[in-house]
Amino acid sequence: MVILFPRDTKAGGVVEGRETVEDPMVKAQKIFCVVGEPASEKRLNKLQFIKQITTQGEDGEEAEDVPCTVAEFQADIRGRFLEILEEGGITATQFPSIDGDEDFLKVYLAPDGQNIRQMAETLRYSMPYKEEKYRELKANGPYKGHEPEKNDDGNVVVAYGTYTCAKGDDFEEFKFIDTVRVLEQYLARRVSLEAMEMEGVILQYFPCPKAKEMEYLYLEESNLQRCKNWALPNHDNANKIRDYFGEDIAFLYCFYAYLIRSMALLAVGGAIYFLLAVFFSESIKENDGYLRTGFCVLLSIWATMLIQVWGRRQTRICQLWGCDQARIKETDLPEWDPNGGKHTALVNALALLYVAVYAALTEGMLEWTKQEAEEGRDGTIAAFALTLVIKGGGFLWGKMVPRLVRCENLRTEREYQEKLTSLLAGVKIFVALYPLVAQCFLAPYNDVKCYPDVATAMNETWSISPEMVESGHYNSTIHILQDDYMFTRWGAQLPACVKGCYPTLRSSSGALPITLPGQEQETQAYPYVHKFSDTQCQDAAVVNLRTYFAIQIVTELAFLIIGIALTKYEIWKEQKKANKEDSSGEKAGYSLLQYSAKCWKYEYYNWGGSLVEDYLDIAIAYAVVVCFGLITPVMAVIATAAFMLSYRLRIYRALYVAQRPSPCTSTGMGIWHDIFKYINTVAVICNAALSALFFYPSRSWSLWKQLLVFVVIEHAVLILRQAVDFLVPDEPDDVAKIRHYNEYFVKSIESSDMSNAIANTNLSYIDLSLNPENMGDDDDDEDTEDS
Repeated sequence: MVILFPRDTKAGGVVEGRETVEDPMVKAQKIFCVVGEPASEKRLNKLQFIKQITTQGEDGEEAEDVPCTVAEFQADIRGRFLEILEEGGITATQFPSIDGDEDFLKVYLAPDGQNIRQMAETLRYSMPYKEEKYRELKANGPYKGHEPEKNDDGNVVVAYGTYTCAKGDDFEEFKFIDTVRVLEQYLARRVSLEAMEMEGVILQYFPCPKAKEMEYLYLEESNLQRCKNWALPNHDNANKIRDYFGEDIAFLYCFYAYLIRSMALLAVGGAIYFLLAVFFSESIKENDGYLRTGFCVLLSIWATMLIQVWGRRQTRICQLWGCDQARIKETDLPEWDPNGGKHTALVNALALLYVAVYAALTEGMLEWTKQEAEEGRDGTIAAFALTLVIKGGGFLWGKMVPRLVRCENLRTEREYQEKLTSLLAGVKIFVALYPLVAQCFLAPYNDVKCYPDVATAMNETWSISPEMVESGHYNSTIHILQDDYMFTRWGAQLPACVKGCYPTLRSSSGALPITLPGQEQETQAYPYVHKFSDTQCQDAAVVNLRTYFAIQIVTELAFLIIGIALTKYEIWKEQKKANKEDSSGEKAGYSLLQYSAKCWKYEYYNWGGSLVEDYLDIAIAYAVVVCFGLITPVMAVIATAAFMLSYRLRIYRALYVAQRPSPCTSTGMGIWHDIFKYINTVAVICNAALSALFFYPSRSWSLWKQLLVFVVIEHAVLILRQAVDFLVPDEPDDVAKIRHYNEYFVKSIESSDMSNAIANTNLSYIDLSLNPENMGDDDDDEDTEDS
């Protein structure tokens, strides 16, 4: 692990040592008093400069902090921190940055030393058993013994157990990731590095990067110059990713690879539909509504199966990595106030208020989009503006959420992350989907316009004047428009009403303007519509979807490039400063540790990305595709390609733009598994609504018939999902088999240890025979003599 300490301004740093620190003891308590660890408070007794005095107050004696200088505060905290390292037998080396404004402290725990063994035993650290240990296992009933089992992926799955020094040889050797975790857990019981960073004692801390592992992952997963990295990602390097980043990030990339491979099926369907539309446009147009309705049902079933199958795969990965037996340490937040109150209701109310304001703003944007379409202007500008509203709404909410979550005074990091995730995902997914929901499902009923008679409605909506009607060239078109897109509203003063979504007239010779009778033109074209013609709502939705994904890809690339550029700039600036101070004229060298120190932290709203944002970006894009992608099926192809590129870029960013994060243990996707389940439920509803309300021929049906079809499709798919959940267990058969086998293995080891540790007793004086008193033996002898 690397910890960066700032220097005093006298030594070229940024810390002003002569300034005064207010409430130094309160700050020291946040650093050294770890909740649930009583021994950590003893560190305060060794402080030299940070003191408290007792004063007489209204309620009796009160402790009051004595102010001290920043130099004294820093010296006290740093001195006690070094004592903690010494007590743990931790090795450390120190070297300055190339410009001399900070000190690098590299703390190290030898993976083959006795100290890490003692720490692991004290921390009850979980480790995998060696495969060789299974050779001692005897066959017993269904258990074959002598070797570990393999799962359906072909991976050898060994049991995990709590590490003890006495049985150290039974476990695998400690890996680098184990040393980082043990070291972090050891320090977390004695000092809060987060509080030290908040109080300016340290600048940052992060696990040491490893050049060989970084290069391997770059070549195998992120280097786009290799042809294999343009193929669909797989799980071949999942164990390597886990060993470098930890389980929580490894699960992200495992799920992302699984999602991309699953979406390839949708991409194939979208490509086939696109080719059919190009080469058989007329016949496809006539049956387009039926095809899309069928695709909607199939997509709903696909989405239902997606998470169920992934849940089984996640269970298999958890068993392989020992996540199901790992002890996850809860870390208290430095800003948690034990005496503070929560404001959960207020935070949730503000979230609902934001959603309402955003919905109103989106309705205004959609109205402007409709006006642009009615005036015959290109809808690309309106779609671009609507996409900016979506992105802007998400960006603003992303800035507000951390402040709102802090108002709840949550105790642990897990609680904070779950609340942050739920607020971000709930609102941002709504922000992304609501414009399409309003455009496809609300506009036909919200944007209704009524006129005094049919002739006025025809003229105002489609520019079909009475003279054009009398010409007889528009009879079929007028018949379609009246039957499918006009209705009489009961009790209205203006009885001739037009639905909010209707088709625009098209010319029989391309896109020629409407030609009034009597006008002289070389080519006479009569605008028309078919019953299956696309409505202006559908045209706008197609443009919005394509614009959204185009901007999504551009912003993804832009954020990556900006992060790299900012990192390079910081390095250049530091090298420039160092070269100016070095009179020899030689260019200052730059190590990997110094490079990592200039990278961005892998935390929320940072150029290095974060776990929450990575999952959120995937979830939003997936929600848009799975809920509305069939409006333009070719979007499945575009989305799959965008996901593939995003997968490679995110791994590159995690390696070279972000600092190496702490390798946190995880039992799976956590709350994100439920979020994707909710997305799939919304997808079922949206696809059923598209089939019943939006596509031809159902859009021309009466409202009661549309609602009936919607309820039937939606309930049928949801019932199917419940049936799949019931019939397909969450735990695969191979996982259950291996779990029982490894439990037998652990029990055999425990029973062997118990028999060796317990002294034997002599119970030869106990007679448990069937006839201990030899009752009836004399009678048997007499019977023998008589015979």
